[in-house]
Parts: sequence; structure tokens; C-alpha cells
Amino acid sequence: MLCVRETSLPTYADASVTCGSVETHRVVKNGRALGEAITNPAVIVEVLSEACSDDPWAAATGLGT
Repeated sequence: MLCVRETSLPTYADASVTCGSVETHRVVKNGRALGEAITNPAVIVEVLSEACSDDPWAAATGLGT
């Protein structure tokens, strides 16, 4: 799990790479602990499929093309 500090939103990437020490943040949602999320990834990998081509988010970001 990754967490963007500026938004405090956890997300799941297909793969990520960190350099040096791993920094984490405890993620809590609705009072329930979800676990520790990495806050300092150097590389984030997201694998997209053909099914993403109809996804509005993918189209808006250009990731679906």
C-alpha cells in the first residue's frame, strides 16, 4: 500500500521501488487500521489493460491510450 502524504489517501500500485530507508504511515479508515503504507516510493508502476481505454479516469489522465 502507498500513501500520498499531501492527501492522506492510500492506494495500491502493481509495483513500487524505494531507495534508502522505507518511510511508512499508519492508515486508518473509519476507525479501523488498514496497515502501514509506504510514503516515499521512488518509482510507482501501474499496469493498464485494454479495458482501461473506456475508463474516464484513464482517459482524463492519458493513461488509457
